[in-house]
Amino acid sequence: MFNENQLALIQVVIWNNTSGKVLTDDQRIIFENWIESGGGFICIHAAGDDSHQWAWYENEVLQAHFSYHNIGRSLDTAILYLDMDAEKHQLSNGLMDTFDLAD
Repeated sequence: MFNENQLALIQVVIWNNTSGKVLTDDQRIIFENWIESGGGFICIHAAGDDSHQWAWYENEVLQAHFSYHNIGRSLDTAILYLDMDAEKHQLSNGLMDTFDLAD
């Protein structure tokens, strides 16, 4: 069901805790083209790791590489910055431009 016709019907794909090679090589090309043409994508937890074995996905979509789980160590802190040059979206309504995740 993951093909050009189905993707044309939706605006956003959500991968929730998806890991490993879940798309065929042909489906990867279709998904890549769809995202590069403006399709929205949200990945949650494992969908953001490097188990997918897909360089384009890691380098262009995630733009990050998973290193390790922080289990048993003190938790890291981070500051989140919203891209204020980007068009405002419903998901960012009500969020501050910058906030400390440790607070």
